[in-house]
Formats: sequence, C-alpha cells, structure tokens
Amino acid sequence: MTCNIAYMAPTPRYLVGAAEIGQMLGVGRQRVQQIINRRDFPKPYDELAMGKVWKRPAVEAWAREHGRLDEPERSPAE
Repeated sequence: MTCNIAYMAPTPRYLVGAAEIGQMLGVGRQRVQQIINRRDFPKPYDELAMGKVWKRPAVEAWAREHGRLDEPERSPAE
C-alpha cells in the first residue's frame, strides 16, 4: 500500500518561512526578524522544528497594506 503525502498536504508554497518573507519583501535576514516581531505582523500559522511559518496570503496582505508589495503574487497553482 502506498501513501502519497503530497496528496494529503496543502501546497508547501502556501506557507512561508522567514527566508521566503525576505525574498517577498526584498530584505535581509536581520530586517525580516525586525518585521516578523512587529505587533501588526500576522501571527505565525505554526512553529516547526525549522522555525515559524506563516500563511502566504496573510503575509502578502500585510505587505500590501504597508506598501511593501504592489500587486498580489500569483500562487504557484495559478
């Protein structure tokens, strides 16, 4: 019997970590840490062994509200 984990889990790119947030916003690791510690930044979706992860749409919405993302990024599935 075979179990396809990818079938059961959401698309990994729906979630983003600090590195992806840095890429999205065009900032380095230190600035990402400052941003994710802001009170108005979205709360993490979960915390894994590798660190915190956020839902991409929540981060994109925050970035647009703060003038850091001009237009919505297309999701990998589109």
